Amino acid sequence: MTMIEEIYSWAKEMGLLQEIIVGGEVKYVHLVVTEDEILKGLVSSVDYDLQYPASWLTLKQGDVIMIHNSSFRVKFVQVRNRDEMVARVERLP
Repeated sequence: MTMIEEIYSWAKEMGLLQEIIVGGEVKYVHLVVTEDEILKGLVSSVDYDLQYPASWLTLKQGDVIMIHNSSFRVKFVQVRNRDEMVARVERLP
């Protein structure tokens, strides 16, 4: 088990991770709210970053996931370091 996996496993046991549904399976991620200003601050767009160990979950652009009974689409996925991933998601209408 890598250090990242150990940290996330501990966070899961402590109830600090968010449950999401991916392909009908329950997964756990660290959910971070991001806010981008659009049109010079007139409109605000809220997206979410999902942080997770690379070994726990495989996401790709366009995947649809569920968080709190709401659908979200993956905008992009990037490697944070070799063992940790970040996926930006947006709420679907």
